[in-house]
Amino acid sequence: MKIGTKQIILFVIALGLITVGFKHTEIMNYINGREVSNQTEDNDKEDEVSGASDVNGAPAGLAFSAKRLERDTARGKTKEIYENITKDSNAAEQTKSEAYKKIVELAETVENESKAESMIREKGFVDGFLWLSEKGELEVMIKTETLNEEQVVQITDVIMRYLDVEYSDIHIRKS
Repeated sequence: MKIGTKQIILFVIALGLITVGFKHTEIMNYINGREVSNQTEDNDKEDEVSGASDVNGAPAGLAFSAKRLERDTARGKTKEIYENITKDSNAAEQTKSEAYKKIVELAETVENESKAESMIREKGFVDGFLWLSEKGELEVMIKTETLNEEQVVQITDVIMRYLDVEYSDIHIRKS
């Protein structure tokens, strides 16, 4: 039997999906209180040693990973819906145009959240998580034991620089 390029590509895709599924299961098991294997990211090990945890008691790095996974999954589903609209031959051109615009906006939001999270880390915080809702509200989690007024101002400054969000719609909490 000859193995072709298509079979190799399918194998690699299947292997990737299995890996993603395993990591997702590992995170969800830990969050639900089950024991996780020793194969965690370095910063998750660091959290366990330092004792840093989120409000639910899970190591903060793992909580951040779970939140990012949740955000990315929700965004992927939303993007898929918009893409299906753009491909629908029965949809009106205006509807397709609006769906395409939403895809572009979603991509910009993802990019700007990522930039802001990077800038927050550059300000000296171990990690930061941002999730801008479609309503324009921004959930911000900062990995820190204390959060003073000066730090909140720094974080808010970064957010306002990268994301089009009202000050009153920014919700910052420590984890």
